[in-house]
Amino acid sequence: ADSNILGIVFWDLDGTIIQANDYFLKLIGYTRAELLEGQVSWKDMTPSEYAYVDARAIEEMNTHGFLATPFEKEYLRKDGSRVPVLIGSTLLAPSQSQGVSFILDVSERKELRQKDEFISMASHELKTPLTSIVAYTDLLRLVLEQEGSQQALGYVLKMEAQLEKLTRLVSDLLDISRVQADKLTYAQELVGMDDLVREVVENIQLTTPRHRILIKGKAAGELIGDRDRLGQVVLNLLSNAIKYSPQAETVVVSLARTPEEIAVSVQDFGIGIPAHCQVRIFERFYRGSSHMEKRFPGLGIGLYIAQQIIAHYGGRIWVESVEGQGSTFTFALPLQRGEGGSLL
Repeated sequence: ADSNILGIVFWDLDGTIIQANDYFLKLIGYTRAELLEGQVSWKDMTPSEYAYVDARAIEEMNTHGFLATPFEKEYLRKDGSRVPVLIGSTLLAPSQSQGVSFILDVSERKELRQKDEFISMASHELKTPLTSIVAYTDLLRLVLEQEGSQQALGYVLKMEAQLEKLTRLVSDLLDISRVQADKLTYAQELVGMDDLVREVVENIQLTTPRHRILIKGKAAGELIGDRDRLGQVVLNLLSNAIKYSPQAETVVVSLARTPEEIAVSVQDFGIGIPAHCQVRIFERFYRGSSHMEKRFPGLGIGLYIAQQIIAHYGGRIWVESVEGQGSTFTFALPLQRGEGGSLL
């Protein structure tokens, strides 16, 4: 009854709430005095469109045993607002009219679900016009190259760089919705990590003249996986390293191999991450709480997607960082023994 994460309510089938813990009273906005005066009724607090779920739970308890399957509904608070909850209920004994319910506030989960639905819809809606804009921009660049209009061509090249960032963002948003729906697809192919990292570094170096990206070490091995997905992880880590080290000139990518795994690290010499933020850095939509971190744009999805991809392969990803000195993000992928005993 002293729980501060669950509402606990003793009730009668006529709607009376006999007793409730402090957490539940705080959740619905009533005082204990109002409860004792009989002003709190679960029937009165239930919006009409949810009456049927209560009736179904009561029927289930009476017909199939005294425990009801947990269900979601909303309660009306005293101030008229609503709170979405998950409820598990049981009769105190079979064929009795009194019971107890355990009530969990699912406001945050419902908000995330609505956000997921919006992201899925918006990213799909953005993909088609964005693809058309990219195609027309490519065509415009070709025309300007033939005409020799250098000034206009420079503007188009800047447009293409921004369109590439926007395309990557929409792609990440689509991946978020696929991850939540467990529909993120993976190819099965041989991936040489040395070649993959070198290719990603060369591509991003073309658009990042301010930073010099160094590659150290070798993985000297192949993995069975999705080349594009693993490249996406490296790209996300490199993009963050560059973004969060605006005053630095160097980013270091290190590769290493042990008998059990291949590891890739991306080290920057930027603003670093406060210790209290590091435990949450791979959460979806998480953005650092410091004033310095909030100066940089982003939605907090790149590291989440990277973590999901690495987890798919049974790997690990982590961060080591000192605020004001920089960060090192590392992921390690397990090696598997392939047919014929060769190490993949």
